[in-house]
Amino acid sequence: MPEEQPSQAKEKFQKPIYKIWWFWVFVILIIIVVASSGGKEKETTPQITPPIQEEITQPPQEEVQKQQEVQKPKTETQKIVYLSGGAELVPIIIDISPKDLSDKMKSALILGDIDGFIEISDKHTLDVPENTKALLLGEEIMLEPDLDLGRKNPEFFVKIKILEGKYKDKIGWANRSQIKIQ
Repeated sequence: MPEEQPSQAKEKFQKPIYKIWWFWVFVILIIIVVASSGGKEKETTPQITPPIQEEITQPPQEEVQKQQEVQKPKTETQKIVYLSGGAELVPIIIDISPKDLSDKMKSALILGDIDGFIEISDKHTLDVPENTKALLLGEEIMLEPDLDLGRKNPEFFVKIKILEGKYKDKIGWANRSQIKIQ
C-alpha cells in the first residue's frame, strides 16, 4: 500500500470553514457594519422648544451673503437679557461655536489628552459675573446629547453680546438655561 503524501492528507482532512478563526472575525465584522448602518433609519420625533423671544426675523440667504460683505444692519429682533447661572460666575463660549467646541473637547477626551481638554476649555470660555447685562442676537444652536461629555439631554445655546463690565462688547454663546429675561 503506497504511503500518502503529507500534502494530500491535509487536503482530505481540511477543517470546515466555520471552524476557522478568521471566518468568525469576518462574520462579526459584517454584523457590526450591518447593525451600525441600520440605526440611521430610526424614526425620531423632533423636540419642539419654546423660543426665548416672541419674534425673530431671519433675512433671506442672498441677503445674508451681502451682509457679510457690507456691515450687517440689525434685521433681527434683539432683546436685553441678564446672565444667571445660579453661581457667581456664568461661563460664556467665545471665538468658536458651541458645536465646534464640543467636538474639540470630545476629541481631546478620546485621545486621553486631559491637558489639551483643559487648554481648549480655558481658551474658549469666559467666566462672566452673574446678572451681567447682555443683548440676545437671535441665533440659537442645539447640541445633541453626548454621554462622553456628560450631556444627557440636548443643550441650547444663544448668541449674545455682553453690554457691561470687563467683557463689554464681547460676542459669545450662553447656555439658554442661563438667560434671564426681565
